[in-house]
Amino acid sequence: MGYRLAKQKGDAITVPHIIFKKLSTATEDQLRVALCAVAQGMADPLAVAQELGLSKTSVELAFAYWVGAG
Repeated sequence: MGYRLAKQKGDAITVPHIIFKKLSTATEDQLRVALCAVAQGMADPLAVAQELGLSKTSVELAFAYWVGAG
C-alpha cells in the first residue's frame, strides 16, 4: 500500500468524514487503526500494529476495510 498521510502539526487532528460515517459499522480495531493512522500520519501496517498492540495482519485487514469503505 502506498499511502502517505499529511503530517499533523498540533494536538488537534482533522478526522475524515468517512470515519464518522462508518462509526456504527466499523469494528473497534478498525476505528483504532484509522484514528491512529490519521493522528500519527502513518499508514505502515507494522508501525501501526506496534503502536496499538495489534497484529500486522489485523492492521492490514483494517486498512483493507477503509480502502473498501471509500
